Amino acid sequence: KNETMLRNLLVISHSGIVLYSKEFLSIVKNSRMVGGLVTGMLQFAVSRTGLPVSYIELSTIGVAIAANAQHKVNCVLFFDKEDGQEFGKLIAKEMLRSFVGLYGSQLESAKMNPMEDFSAYNQRISETIRSSVRPVLDNRIMLVHRGVAWMHQQIPETVVHQRRGVMMALLTSGDSISYSTVDVDKLGILANIQALLSSSTDIMTSKNDVPMKLEFHGVRTVIVLQRIERTNLVVVCKKSVKQEIWEKEIDKAAHLLQRVIMTASNLQDSIGY
Repeated sequence: KNETMLRNLLVISHSGIVLYSKEFLSIVKNSRMVGGLVTGMLQFAVSRTGLPVSYIELSTIGVAIAANAQHKVNCVLFFDKEDGQEFGKLIAKEMLRSFVGLYGSQLESAKMNPMEDFSAYNQRISETIRSSVRPVLDNRIMLVHRGVAWMHQQIPETVVHQRRGVMMALLTSGDSISYSTVDVDKLGILANIQALLSSSTDIMTSKNDVPMKLEFHGVRTVIVLQRIERTNLVVVCKKSVKQEIWEKEIDKAAHLLQRVIMTASNLQDSIGY
């Protein structure tokens, strides 16, 4: 799939009021009615199972739902099912996080004009999606999955990271570092990446091909450099950990990063911000 596009974005209060609505491609015909339906469904699920609904899958559309109990709002994101459940949940969570961060005080106020007060959030959407690369690197590559985190409650987080084999990860775009999980020498890193890609491109060109992934094996570490659209993912791994462990995480992160990057690019092209 060469195009990733969101469909609709709704921010709904726990009482069912649609506070914010953004249409990317027309799927939701009546956002106010959907707000009430989603709220009713969420309340029903919690009352019957004690667990909230976080994802709904239709024939071609996925619906990701993120909740903020403190400010009593939910984010509902409609997106192409092909982009994957993890992608939808990531974007919904980040949208809600930035929305609450921007409008937290208004959400706590009893006097608010829903659609008018939050319309300026339109200008934050692309930025929020671009910033979603951070939790991908932090959570997908560096942080232990929620499902096994409880097993390591008494172990420092840095130790757990090392057990998974990943020491650090960063993403570069052009002549800048979009995000790094640790502090690095930015100028040195960028210069070396450009030199490596230039040399590998010269070699691959002779075979009418282009480099997509480079691996450098040292005595104690392995450095993986992977091209993702117009960005570069760099991951430093411990050689003492089996390659299939960290390789699987890198592949999953690369796929998710590609979805995020393509979505941000498509939005910028279509709405101009």
